[in-house]
Amino acid sequence: MQQDDFEELPADELKQICVTRGLSPDGTRKALLERLRQDVSFALELLSASAEGSTDGYRSLTEALEAATASDGGVLKEIMADLKAKAQEEPKWVDVTIPSIEMEPFKFTVGGAPSVTADVLRKLAGDPFGDEPKYGTAYDFFGGGEEGHDACVALFSLTAIGSIDTMIANFLTSLQRLVDHDSRVHGSINLNTETGRLSSRRPNLQNQPALEKDKYQIRKAFQASTKNNLIVADYGQLELRLLASMTNCVSMIEAFEAGGVFDSRTSLGVFDYIQKKVADGECLLE
Repeated sequence: MQQDDFEELPADELKQICVTRGLSPDGTRKALLERLRQDVSFALELLSASAEGSTDGYRSLTEALEAATASDGGVLKEIMADLKAKAQEEPKWVDVTIPSIEMEPFKFTVGGAPSVTADVLRKLAGDPFGDEPKYGTAYDFFGGGEEGHDACVALFSLTAIGSIDTMIANFLTSLQRLVDHDSRVHGSINLNTETGRLSSRRPNLQNQPALEKDKYQIRKAFQASTKNNLIVADYGQLELRLLASMTNCVSMIEAFEAGGVFDSRTSLGVFDYIQKKVADGECLLE
């Protein structure tokens, strides 16, 4: 993703991209944009520094044209002068008419154009593949029935393609690009974070797909070398468990012994409407 592409994305997607890049997702939209653009610039600088230099002795196309212009002049000199003049001109705005299906947009980009981000497509599509299909707003627009179903399926497929593209760009391609001569990656661990937790980058080894969501088997790319073992461990709610132990907090210890997510139990004790939903069977604690 290029730097300019970030401008059209909503804040929640910017935060998700920050997480995939090992960056902090905290702060305003302006802070998120600045953080992502700095990261892209940093990556481009590294790629430029590591790119192999040309050793064949040939000049670049631009250098060759400038040399030919200086020696021959004539028509080529006029063409080059015209190109330079056009490159220095101020950009001109033109009116463009884009035909559409006349569906009323409900979200717009900063520039005023209709937004087609993932959250917009999901609202239009709904979930047409569920056991009990739940169609989005596009269903009624296309008249319902088979045509409405097909429209929601098409829009849902667009969101799936976006997820696949993200999976390829964030996981597969990055791993392939950053391997060494032994087909191994060496991520950078950042110890000096704002929250005190570790972060990883190039590649972000802390953000690989969860076991239950790894339908493309990306985690199988990580294998131990000969005569070594790869240990996978997950310390669930480690910080809170340490806090409960250090403070000998009875209520926290009892909550952990009862099982489940501590934050969920905290919400249950604070909010009446959550207590009611649990009591009515509308939601369950993990």
